[in-house]
Amino acid sequence: MAESDRKEAQLRHSIVLFIVLLAVLVGLPIWYLTTTIYRANLPEAEIIQMEHSIADGIDYEVPFYVMNLPSSLDGLIDEAQDLIDNQMNELQDAKAAIRAHVKLLSGRESSVGEFDYKIRLIERDLMDETDTEAVYISPGSDREIKLFLSPSVIQNGKVTDFLMRVVTDMVLGSEIGLLTEVSGNSGNASTSRSMIKIPYNDQYKVSVSFLEEGDEPLRWDVKPVVDAFGKYLSVLDSYANFTLETQLGYYEALPETANLEKLEKADEESVDICILKDTSTFMDYSEWGLDQDVQLLPTINLVVYAPNRNRKILIANSTTNSFIVPQWGGVVIYNGAADGNKPGKDNLLVSTEDLEPVFDIFASQILQLLGAPESPKSPFIRADMITRVQCAQNLLKSVDNLVSLIKLTRELPTIPIPEITMQEVEETMALVNKSMIIMKSWNESDWWNQVNELSARAVKISDKAFFQKDMVQQAFFPEDHKMAVYMPLLGPFATIMVLGLARSLKERIKMKKDEQANDEKVRLRTENEPTAGK
Repeated sequence: MAESDRKEAQLRHSIVLFIVLLAVLVGLPIWYLTTTIYRANLPEAEIIQMEHSIADGIDYEVPFYVMNLPSSLDGLIDEAQDLIDNQMNELQDAKAAIRAHVKLLSGRESSVGEFDYKIRLIERDLMDETDTEAVYISPGSDREIKLFLSPSVIQNGKVTDFLMRVVTDMVLGSEIGLLTEVSGNSGNASTSRSMIKIPYNDQYKVSVSFLEEGDEPLRWDVKPVVDAFGKYLSVLDSYANFTLETQLGYYEALPETANLEKLEKADEESVDICILKDTSTFMDYSEWGLDQDVQLLPTINLVVYAPNRNRKILIANSTTNSFIVPQWGGVVIYNGAADGNKPGKDNLLVSTEDLEPVFDIFASQILQLLGAPESPKSPFIRADMITRVQCAQNLLKSVDNLVSLIKLTRELPTIPIPEITMQEVEETMALVNKSMIIMKSWNESDWWNQVNELSARAVKISDKAFFQKDMVQQAFFPEDHKMAVYMPLLGPFATIMVLGLARSLKERIKMKKDEQANDEKVRLRTENEPTAGK
């Protein structure tokens, strides 16, 4: 091979070697760095430990203050406390994840807050003809429970038993049932309450709609009653934040799909009376034209429907002439316009007094839609119940979200775990731990308000961590799809590089063989020249 050809071949070899080294030393690291999935280190051990600690039990105490205990009943608190503890243990499953306890305390008017439960013992007069005990649970904001004790109950030493039955059965009995459901010990059967309940959120919009049928618009004196209803919603502040809105709508007539059964009316009756047996056919709620929330807040719809003045609509088997649409809201049929046909009445005016019973129904419906039990009747105690139960449920759900996240990252090792997810996980764990500390060592009367706020944040942040968009979108881009993306680019380049390297090596080997052959010729020539000289 000529010298020029050899230099040219060496140059080609150098170029090929440079390209290979460039691909290996620069290209591969860049490709690895650009395609590597970042996975932040999640505190898996701590999450598993938290799951076990939650499962071991979320215990909380509900304090009851026995007000101004009379000297004749000294020792009542200790005796009743033992009875209550035994009864609570019998009512609650020992393996339940959530357990409630009662703490009886001696209270004075000056030392008890407005959010505390007060038990007031009232001795009946000896001259009182009623020789039985009685219970009165105040509907007011003082959360007071009055126990009227007959002389025979006091003399026979049954006050402690009476007090135990009131606290465990009448006041906290429904809460224990809710805790059983939340703990997962109620079986697979879904209750009517869970089917009606609107999914929990820390913010709701309450939309009160006044819908009229007919061509004569009514005049609604709604401001006083709506203001009062807004104050009533403040009872639920410990559960969530509520925004109240109102609107007015008009309809020409009910659709023909409404299954109304017309009753035969007497000659003296001036209006038609229709019976609604199937509320699902009353109206298509999606076509009522109610305003939608642009903030996507869960909306509780409360509707007052006023039929045409020439007829009344009565709901079969309903004493309140109302019904609930599960996970949507409630409807009340207002027939006051038809009643207004009586002489001397303003047919077009719906006064505040007319609307007060309607909003009383709304108050009951909104508690049902939030999952509150039917007893006790005090809305304040019912609101406290669902708040405490929701606090515990939020904590369980938050930890469950974290555990599900850990399982997801283990089953899908190719999905990324961004830094923000790790921060959200750590924040959730901090909120759960703080909530449990406050729950176990209550030192303020409204401790559940604090726990509810913290636990609601924990649920929201854990949901964000689990549904992090960077993780979700990567889950739909597996390794085989990645190869399909890179092969059109890397395939031809790798083919050219491999073929070039193979050709260069082949040429290199041929050059080595040629050099060896030349060296052999030179050696033979050198060996033969001295012999020819002799």
